[in-house]
Amino acid sequence: ADLFPDSFVDSELGPIPKGWKTDTLAHRASNIQYGLTQSASSDPVGPSFLRITDIRGGKVNWSSVPYCKVKDAELEKYLLKDGDIFVARTGASTGDNIYVVDPPNAVFASYLVRFQFDLPGIARCVAEYMRSPDYFAFVEGTIGGSAQPNANAQTLAAASVVFSPDEVAAAFYRIIRPSDLKRAANAQQSERLAATRDALLPKLLSGELSPSKCRP
Repeated sequence: ADLFPDSFVDSELGPIPKGWKTDTLAHRASNIQYGLTQSASSDPVGPSFLRITDIRGGKVNWSSVPYCKVKDAELEKYLLKDGDIFVARTGASTGDNIYVVDPPNAVFASYLVRFQFDLPGIARCVAEYMRSPDYFAFVEGTIGGSAQPNANAQTLAAASVVFSPDEVAAAFYRIIRPSDLKRAANAQQSERLAATRDALLPKLLSGELSPSKCRP
């Protein structure tokens, strides 16, 4: 509670806590980057290849993400890092996004835009904002009612956001980080269990494998 002020001040976005500031995503981000242009493959020929179609409501099922061939320099440039935010920039899902936690060995496709921030706490707060109705309304208002929506990186980064002082963001990050890691671990375990189920179910239905043989 000591981190929070006891008064508000006026801003372009309305009253905000004293000491907090409004700024654009573009100004606060340390890196905004388009992804890799490459063909996806169902064969494990390289790292996983995150695409727009793999993002659904802020989540990714990594077991269904395809792969791609990359050179060493491309892997270094486009490798996913913990705390990255990826935003779709074209199609019906323009503006949909994901904040990645403990990602696998993966790169991202050209129709995604990566946002990175110097401080993990700021990145986590921005991620929370970018999943909010406010950000989706901003994107919708920017792209209008186009039959084929699309937005460039500058457009997606033009949103104005209320930023807390760094120490508040850091405190928030310390609190929520264990939950983020637990959710990521649970998702990975769920994907492994689903893969095991999909491998065993046809054998059970065909009689090739009996339920008794599946018992520990």
